[in-house]
Amino acid sequence: MQRHVLILGIVVLAGFLLWSFGALPNQLKQNKLGASIESGITESLSAEIILPVLLEPLQVKAGHEIKVTVGVSLDDAPIFLPIDIYLESSTGLTFAKGSITDIDGEGRRFGSISLPEDAEPGIWKVKTVEITNTQGAIASYSYGTNIFSTFTVE
Repeated sequence: MQRHVLILGIVVLAGFLLWSFGALPNQLKQNKLGASIESGITESLSAEIILPVLLEPLQVKAGHEIKVTVGVSLDDAPIFLPIDIYLESSTGLTFAKGSITDIDGEGRRFGSISLPEDAEPGIWKVKTVEITNTQGAIASYSYGTNIFSTFTVE
């Protein structure tokens, strides 16, 4: 009796494995393998910048901090991790990166980013804003496409 149960178990397992390996190539060919997982992550990241990226002050000295405010849609604000901000000089020779974490009552994220002591004087821009949700999906916004915020380093 035990031998029959063991043989039946092996036959069922073998059938399942054969079905799995037979179905797997079709899923790969149709690019469906993992589609539900991927689309779930993509759909859950519905972050949108809802106001221009605000900078204060608009003129700052090298080595000082600049306050950055980013508005994201209110429904999404609680589920997002710190927002990464990348600042760059007009020549691209100097840059600064920081994360903003504070949230006000209207869903805006804000924080300060320190400029390097050797920050190149001139017009700087917010090069990239990256918003990451708790599942690791990233929405990236770029200067000239989604962001047009600049400031001057003295």
